[in-house]
Amino acid sequence: MTAPEQQRQRLRGLTRTALIDACLALRPSATTDPEERTRRLVMQRLARRIRDLTGEIHAADDELAALVHQHMGHLLQMRGVGVITAAQCWVSWSGPGRFRNEAAFAALAGVAPIEASSGKNTRHRLNPRRSRAQPRPAPHRPHPAAVGPRNPPVRGQAHQ
Repeated sequence: MTAPEQQRQRLRGLTRTALIDACLALRPSATTDPEERTRRLVMQRLARRIRDLTGEIHAADDELAALVHQHMGHLLQMRGVGVITAAQCWVSWSGPGRFRNEAAFAALAGVAPIEASSGKNTRHRLNPRRSRAQPRPAPHRPHPAAVGPRNPPVRGQAHQ
């Protein structure tokens, strides 16, 4: 936003919360300059929107977390699985009978190995055909949720 250097300097360096509070505290009626009044009014409106939408986002996140904990809490116990990943798996799975087996689910997630051999070399790569809604795995390895929990080595344990 374009503003005089003095006003930008006053707001520069503030944290997001402090910046929103400072913009909410602006009083458009405190100035007679129409340009400054409009600038303050717009900044105040934007700050109010940001504050309100942030509150709605937090409320929706809490509701989603409660649903996932209630219906798919066992997934949240796995390493690498958070609320969003568990919710996406829940929605993609959509109920018993959708997939014949784990291999079909792995194919949907894009982590099913397919043969990519040539000549004497036998190797596998990840199947690129996956649900677009699923989190995209890294090009060279599957998503941590698809691999399952891994136990990190104990400190001081020899690596082999």
